[in-house]
Amino acid sequence: MHRSTLRALLLTLGGVVLVGTGVPAHAAGAPISTIAPNSAKSANQISLGGVVVPLRTIDAVSLVSGRVNFVLGSIGTRVTAGQVVVAVNNSAQMANLQEAQAELLSAQIGWQTANIQYTRQLYSPRSNNVASPMSIGPSGLFNHYFTGPFAQMAGLQDPGLDRYADTVQSKDELLLAEQQIRVAQARVANAQSALSDTDTYAPFDGVIMSKQVEVGGTVQPGSPLLVLADVSRMLVKVDVPEDLVPSMRLGQPVPITIGRTELPGIIYQIYPLAAPSTHTVPIKIMLPPGAPVASGMYATITLPGNGADGVSQSPQVAVPETALIKGYYLPCVLVVNPHTHKTEIHVLRLGETLPHGMVVVLAGLKSGDQVVLHPPAHAASGWEPGHTPHTVADRSGASSRG
Repeated sequence: MHRSTLRALLLTLGGVVLVGTGVPAHAAGAPISTIAPNSAKSANQISLGGVVVPLRTIDAVSLVSGRVNFVLGSIGTRVTAGQVVVAVNNSAQMANLQEAQAELLSAQIGWQTANIQYTRQLYSPRSNNVASPMSIGPSGLFNHYFTGPFAQMAGLQDPGLDRYADTVQSKDELLLAEQQIRVAQARVANAQSALSDTDTYAPFDGVIMSKQVEVGGTVQPGSPLLVLADVSRMLVKVDVPEDLVPSMRLGQPVPITIGRTELPGIIYQIYPLAAPSTHTVPIKIMLPPGAPVASGMYATITLPGNGADGVSQSPQVAVPETALIKGYYLPCVLVVNPHTHKTEIHVLRLGETLPHGMVVVLAGLKSGDQVVLHPPAHAASGWEPGHTPHTVADRSGASSRG
């Protein structure tokens, strides 16, 4: 491209209205246009760019480790609530469950034995101090008529106290058996939960937006599985300048343009916090049911301005529509880096369209950036125009060194 043509492609940003000012031929070789700051008010409406998003989106992750045995469908597959979308091999979890169930059975048998012993102690004490006189051995006849009574008279034995001690011991053994059952039941519940975690269920009717696993792959706890979206209703998410938010309300009608289609929308959600870096507040606008849109589409909404009679008084940065690079889905321009003199792609968030082929830039550019006026289609970063303007004129006509 000829050097004089490239010189004519550079633009310096600084306000709202493009003001053409001549630069001496020996300095730039061709007139260089500059945007004068604070030169005009914007119209009584402002256009903001956003993106179409589903009503709900979840990122499913694995809760267990193992090999993937099943994945439902592919990207775009519709699923119903409660349907298994991913299944992981559950042999290890099944073995843990069987082990826990065996421990529970053992604890239940121990409780039955302890309960029988406690009941017998209540109705038929087993203390040796109350042995029958017909029994054989030291606790038999001799102990009943001679040793036992003599020990009681001497204060060496107390049958009632011995019976009480045996009863307390039997009751403690029964309580311990009950606790062992509770512990075993908890282990069974944990094992059952781990077993159920091997299957991932759809929490709502939706569509698989992306997959991160395939059958035969190995996952760990926390590994991403897939993204599921509820596309029964679609919304447009937009970052709105914070000074416009006080005039917005839930349910407020908002016109939306997606491609060449104009759709009615209503404000569905206003976030309670603003982004400190951009001073914007995200909002979501509900599209009508059955709108012919897909997640990720670029959308434009129209809002009233924030000044008197709906007119904004604040200066804004604008760019000619000819500076937008053709062939990109999102609005982009080529900005010349003042240090390397090479171009960089800047993605823009556009506002309203102004007269004379200008469009307001809400984000992506700042006053003083140098933009290529007529970039080639599908232009990429790293292009070197070969010339940086030497002189830039402000709106008063005075020139300054760039």
